[in-house]
Amino acid sequence: FYDGKGSSTTELLGGGQEEAEADATTVAEEIKAFGDMTAGTAPYHDGLTRRKVVAFGAPYMSREWMTARRPYSWSIATDCSIVTESVAEFGAKRLAKRKAEFAGPAYQQQTRRFGLIAPENPWYQECVDAGVKISNQAGNPPSERIKYKLDLGSMSNQATNIIAKLKSANITSVVCGCDPVFPIFLTQKAQEQGYEPEWIVTGTALTDQDIVGQLYDQDQWKRAFGISYLGSPQPLRGSDGYFAYKSVRSDEPAFIVDIIYYQLYMIALGIQLAG
Repeated sequence: FYDGKGSSTTELLGGGQEEAEADATTVAEEIKAFGDMTAGTAPYHDGLTRRKVVAFGAPYMSREWMTARRPYSWSIATDCSIVTESVAEFGAKRLAKRKAEFAGPAYQQQTRRFGLIAPENPWYQECVDAGVKISNQAGNPPSERIKYKLDLGSMSNQATNIIAKLKSANITSVVCGCDPVFPIFLTQKAQEQGYEPEWIVTGTALTDQDIVGQLYDQDQWKRAFGISYLGSPQPLRGSDGYFAYKSVRSDEPAFIVDIIYYQLYMIALGIQLAG
């Protein structure tokens, strides 16, 4: 255990590179760690892999990003190339060229027109490219493609502008490959502007979890549907991670106990399978 200089929140929002590098240096050169179970941000994860430390927790990076960092980069999160390819296939087979039946009354009789929202970071845009390619090959009409900046301070203003753009383009169905926070602002601004599209869930960054969905405007999110890569939710005090924790301690674990547990589980499996 060590106290890092970096902030996960800052790094997830695109900053903190210098602090992430300092932490990676500490882990690799001072602690001389084999692996780090807390590498859940892109800059810190990247810093570890460049120093040949096994890193667990890459946050929905692209297939290309993960491949470039073999064999040190691991994650329990699905890579975003698989996410966008799956969403594109789902859209092509089940949604495209059909009426937007789950949208508000203004759009229900219209053929779906899709808007694609994803962070501007190049590794996430690589994933959007993969999905757009599949959609184009299926002969679907082009979608409205919108990037946003992972910057908490400007998300409200960004959401105002994006919703206005989607509404102006008469988009019936919003595909949001988003972090868990941005849809809070998007759904609020959509409600304020009287915009009632379908919201296509892509299974990224806990946006397919009830605990996160409760944060979104409920009048908007009642029109949300899509796909997920998760199994059935487990009770708060009935999960494998919870029982593992309680087997060695009497207090209560952090609410992210299962994320931590399954990253530890992954490294245990890897060591066992390596012989």
